Amino acid sequence: MKFIKHLVLLVMLSTIFGCTNFTYNNKTYSSPEDALVAQGKYLSEIETKITPSPKKYDKTALVVTPSRKTCEALGVTSKGHASTELVGYVADTLTNDYRKFSDYIIIRNMFASVSSVIDDFPKVAADDAKNQYDVVVYMNLISPNQAGWFAMVKPDYNPQQINFSTIAEPGAQKVESWLDSLGKVISQSK
Repeated sequence: MKFIKHLVLLVMLSTIFGCTNFTYNNKTYSSPEDALVAQGKYLSEIETKITPSPKKYDKTALVVTPSRKTCEALGVTSKGHASTELVGYVADTLTNDYRKFSDYIIIRNMFASVSSVIDDFPKVAADDAKNQYDVVVYMNLISPNQAGWFAMVKPDYNPQQINFSTIAEPGAQKVESWLDSLGKVISQSK
């Protein structure tokens, strides 16, 4: 009977003090650091599966991704009383995911050179830098439900959306479909 009282007390205390679990890729972790380590391993696994581009573009490219501050402000929906730690964790995972796309482009070996920038306002930074590069890729993060990747290609720098395949499996297949879509945007630009 004492065990049950202790168990009930433990459950009540964890509820009161807000013990939070952190989930990444359908696995639960007790700290955001552990979950972010798991994310890092997962993203590194994806990198190992990226295939080189069949077509090389003799172009310079810039990839602009949102800062953690922007991901937290525009990319996280917090319902109720989400802890600052939980909101921060979600912002960190988004930031890491977005930043990794410049690595995927580098591994794909599509361009003569690739630079990357992290900015609070990626679309503005992309517009400001476009005349210095042949291709500018940026994440336009408007809200948790409105986000998308775009590419602007010289000479007209018209923003073109880069899509993911809706039937590709999550992970490397999804990233490969995105890289293929980027290639098509570049090929179709005159």
